[in-house]
Amino acid sequence: MKVISLLNLKGGVGKTTTAVNLAKGLSNKGKRVLLIDTDMQANATSIFLEDEMQEDTYKSFSDLISDEEGKIEDYFYSVSENLKMIGADLSIANADLNLRNSFGRDTSSILKNNLKEVKDDFDYCIIDCAPTINLVTMNSIIASDEIIVPIKIDKFALKGYETTYNNILKTVNSYGLKTKTKVLFTMVNRNNIDKQIIESIPMEHYETTIRFQAKPITESSFNNEVVIDTQDSNVKSDYLNFLHEVEVEDK
Repeated sequence: MKVISLLNLKGGVGKTTTAVNLAKGLSNKGKRVLLIDTDMQANATSIFLEDEMQEDTYKSFSDLISDEEGKIEDYFYSVSENLKMIGADLSIANADLNLRNSFGRDTSSILKNNLKEVKDDFDYCIIDCAPTINLVTMNSIIASDEIIVPIKIDKFALKGYETTYNNILKTVNSYGLKTKTKVLFTMVNRNNIDKQIIESIPMEHYETTIRFQAKPITESSFNNEVVIDTQDSNVKSDYLNFLHEVEVEDK
């Protein structure tokens, strides 16, 4: 199982959109996928588990990370034949504090250790990280084989990229990890200005760029679309090309 986290400390960059389309797209291709939402905004969860979130028996990622004896499988929800999910909710806001107050426990590798138990059951695990660096996010970084940093092309997003990359690098180096970090450019206007900005970024990045969707939708609704399952569009085409890149690099 390959573990891929989506992380950027700047919001509004298409992080959740990329996470859900990557997970759903890979599962549509017959890959066994586990999607984990670790963002208390729970946007990815709302897309796939809206009804389940209303149930009294709903269990979220924060319950998993606090459970010292439970099995990770107890937190799976089935989205489709090949796609399972561990959802989020607002209680994740307390998860970091609970981890910091835990003694005699390796609180930075809880997720990694849990995922080891199901490594043969999935081809991919996709993690939608919160836009913050805390113990919950560190768990995702430490568990990951690759971290994808979605970047929207504007000066504010580029500043967020630098902060995100430095924090990832600090964690990776501190724990002696071999985690790969790669940029995905999103909401791109394919003009010379955006092209120059892309060429100026020193980080390794995917050849595919996700185009800006020129229709009257808000940025937040962009972040909640499973475009991979919608009618043909430029954005859907871009995500399909992105999926192909992800699969090719794993062969």
